[in-house]
Amino acid sequence: MSSPAKEALTRATTALGRFGRKREGSAAVEFGLTATILASFLAGIVDLTLMSSMNREVERSSALVAALFTSCEAGTSCVTDTIDLYKDRIANTLVQYPKATVSMIQIKKVSGTMLVCSGNTTYLDADVATSAANVFEDNDEGFAVVIQVSYLTFLPFTSSLLTLTSTTVNGVTGPGKTFRSWTTAVRTSTGKVSC
Repeated sequence: MSSPAKEALTRATTALGRFGRKREGSAAVEFGLTATILASFLAGIVDLTLMSSMNREVERSSALVAALFTSCEAGTSCVTDTIDLYKDRIANTLVQYPKATVSMIQIKKVSGTMLVCSGNTTYLDADVATSAANVFEDNDEGFAVVIQVSYLTFLPFTSSLLTLTSTTVNGVTGPGKTFRSWTTAVRTSTGKVSC
């Protein structure tokens, strides 16, 4: 081997040896890799916490609204007045979820069939009707309150863990979940059909 080539090889070997012995930057690389993973886990935990909180709030809100309606006396305009007032103030009552949809329905069971008497919707979803039919006896009159809210996740991997679907919130579509809760409550049991 020629002398210049031998010198270049010696310099390269010496430089590689020094590079292999230097450890100043290894902690920064380890921290960068670890911090990225920990930040992802933290964001996933925040996502799960927010979804759990939203689900709990939706369930609680539907129960409170149903309880409000059952406090109205039968034969008064209290129910329709309350529905009209509540419709106008949904954004104020569900402040955290301004895009929530709330269906408030006065219902009655007649001959095993759930009838819609009044409310801000004219139909009763099959799952809500089945739930109400299990609670109501014939000629019972009461209410069904259905609240639905959509949530978009922070991170796409959260949705893959929970098999979430595509959801749209404020015009933005992405992985998320729609939380839907309903409460059926009996107000009175009468022998006559009033709706």
